[in-house]
Amino acid sequence: MPVTNEEIATRPVAASASYYSTFDKGYLALSPAKKYISSSSAWTREWTLLEPSGSKQAGASSKDALRSIVISQQLLATEAIVIVKHTGCGMLTFENEDAYGVVERNLGAEARRELEEKSWISSLSLS
Repeated sequence: MPVTNEEIATRPVAASASYYSTFDKGYLALSPAKKYISSSSAWTREWTLLEPSGSKQAGASSKDALRSIVISQQLLATEAIVIVKHTGCGMLTFENEDAYGVVERNLGAEARRELEEKSWISSLSLS
């Protein structure tokens, strides 16, 4: 069954309210306890909440995560970077032109032009 626009708009708010209604970790320091940041395509759930500073980046591209890494290391005192990658990443199943074409069909030529200015990771090698 398709998800409605209303569900898309309200689901994150409801999920956040549910999460924070039982959240009891407000005492944790802003800086990560273990002094490292992780950059991953999908959040590594094995890590304890707020153990590392986290940066979820599709494709786990350190280039895409650079801003978060710089902030984490320069302002939050992290000392190491962990980049988690995996094979079969869905972000690598398309080429730039595929994404541009879909955006143009769905959102128009102006949206395509804006997208073309961005750096995509479809050519990233995970080997």
